[in-house]
Amino acid sequence: MKNLLNIIALCTLFCFHNVYGQDSLHRPKLFINCSSWGCYEDYVRTELSFFDFVRDRFQADVQVLIIRQENGAGGASYTLNFIGQGRFKSQTDTLKFSTKQADSDDMIRKKLVSNLKIGLVPYIKSTDFLDQITIDLPKRKTEDAVIKKDPWNFWVFTVGMNGSLTAESNSKNFSQNSFVNINRIKPNLKLQFNASYNTNKSEFIFPEQDSLGNITSTKVTVRNESHSASGILVKTINEHWSWGGYYQNWSSVRSNIDFGHSLAPAIEYNIFPTSKNTQKQFRWIAQTGAWNLDLKRINERDKDTEMLPFYRIDGILSLTQPWGNIEAGVGGHQFYLEKELYRFDGYLNVNWRVFEGFNFYMWSGASYIKDQDLYLPKGSIDRNAVLLQGAILPTNFSYYAYFGVSYTFGSINNSVVNPRMNGMIFR
Repeated sequence: MKNLLNIIALCTLFCFHNVYGQDSLHRPKLFINCSSWGCYEDYVRTELSFFDFVRDRFQADVQVLIIRQENGAGGASYTLNFIGQGRFKSQTDTLKFSTKQADSDDMIRKKLVSNLKIGLVPYIKSTDFLDQITIDLPKRKTEDAVIKKDPWNFWVFTVGMNGSLTAESNSKNFSQNSFVNINRIKPNLKLQFNASYNTNKSEFIFPEQDSLGNITSTKVTVRNESHSASGILVKTINEHWSWGGYYQNWSSVRSNIDFGHSLAPAIEYNIFPTSKNTQKQFRWIAQTGAWNLDLKRINERDKDTEMLPFYRIDGILSLTQPWGNIEAGVGGHQFYLEKELYRFDGYLNVNWRVFEGFNFYMWSGASYIKDQDLYLPKGSIDRNAVLLQGAILPTNFSYYAYFGVSYTFGSINNSVVNPRMNGMIFR
C-alpha cells in the first residue's frame, strides 16, 4: 500500500509539472471580437496563421476587441483592445490607427494586420515560440521629417448619387438618390453639412376582363419625392460638455410637407470623458427651437402653414465591451404653446455573448406619436398611395423588433479559410 501511494504521488507531481509547462509550448489561442464591418476576418486568419483562432471569447488566451469609428477625413479610426485571458490574465494593451477615405480595402486590411502583429508580440515572448519572431525596423532617414501642411485645412467634401431600376411585364420601379456631404472635424470643433434628394416612382398595370370577355387594364402610378438638408456646429467645452446648434430643412410628398425647416441651439453632457468614447458613451442632449411647416394640403387643424416653438431632450447610451455591445436611446419633443402635441422615441440594440457559444441579439424601437395633426392632410387618403408608400396613415404609435439567439458548439478551432464555392446560388 505504501509503495502504491508513493507511485500515485510521483505521478501527480509529474502530471502537474507537465501541464504547467505545456502552456509555453502551446500557440496562443486568439479570438477576434468585431461586431462591425471592416475587420477582414478571413484575411486576418490567413495572415496570422501562426495563432490558433477560436470561435468564442471564452476559449481564447487573447481576445482582440476591434472598434471602428468613422473619422472626419471620411476614413475610419480603429481601436484595438488586446485583452489577456487565462495564462495572460491582466495583460492588456491598446493600439490605435487611422485610415483615409482614399485607402483601398487592401491597404486597410494590411494596416490592420500590421497593428495586430505589433500588439500580439507581448503574448508570444513568454512562450517557446519567441525565437520564431523577426522584427524589421527601418533605418533612420538622413533628412528630417517634414510635417506636410494640409491644403484643405481639415475640410472634406463628398458628392454622389445612386439609383435602382426593377421591372416586370406589369410593374416597374425606379429610385434615385443624390447627396452632398461637407464636414470639418477637429477635437474641439465639428462642422457638418449634409443634403440629399430622393425620388421613387412605381407603376403597376392590372389586367381586367369585362363581362363581354374584353381585356382592359388599369394603370396605377405613385411618385414619392423628398429632400433634406442640415447643418450642425459643435464646440467642445471640456471632456464632458459641449455646445452647438443645427439648422435643417426638408420636404416629403409622403408626409404632406412641401417645405419644412427648423433652427435650434443645443447643449450636450457626456457622463464619460471623451477619451473613453470608443468603449462607452452616455450622452444627454437638450435643444430648443422652432418648427416651420408649409404643407401641400391643409392639415387636420385647417392650416396650410405651422410655426411652433419646441424643446427636445435625448439620452444616448453606447457600450462596446468584450462581452458585446449595446446601443440605446430615449428622447422626445413637445411644443411650448400646444403641449398636447408631442412625441416620444426609443430604441435598444443588443449583441451579447452570454456564455461560451451562446449569443443573444436584438434590434428594437418604438415611438408614441401625438403630433401628426401638424402635417397629416385633412380628408380621405388615397389607398393606392398608402400601399405604394406615397402617403401615411394616422397612428398613435409605431414599433419594430428583431431578435434571436444562437448556440455554437463543437471544435474550437477556427483558423482555416476556404472560400471555394462561396456565393453559389441554390435553387
